[in-house]
Amino acid sequence: MKALFVGLMLCLCCLSALADTITDVKTVNSFQRGQTTAAEVKAVLGKPLHEDHNSDGRYVYVYNYDLPNVKNPQSADKKGLMALLFGTDGVFLGLRVYQTTQ
Repeated sequence: MKALFVGLMLCLCCLSALADTITDVKTVNSFQRGQTTAAEVKAVLGKPLHEDHNSDGRYVYVYNYDLPNVKNPQSADKKGLMALLFGTDGVFLGLRVYQTTQ
């Protein structure tokens, strides 16, 4: 299972040049659970790096993110993957952030 996850992450990293990258956390913070739609997210963030549709009808959009380190501007930016979950009705349910190690 761990090998599958690592393989998926490598694949996503290779595809990252084709997708948009989140560079402003305020944009993501503006999405409201239970209200913002998947179409609105795509209109704001652009094409996701990956879409994953679950058998129960829920789905996830995965985006790269590259955000400035506001706590310590002298250090490296924070980079990784952000997964946004949508319900069967296409409404935003929440997100997960996966930061890459520096």
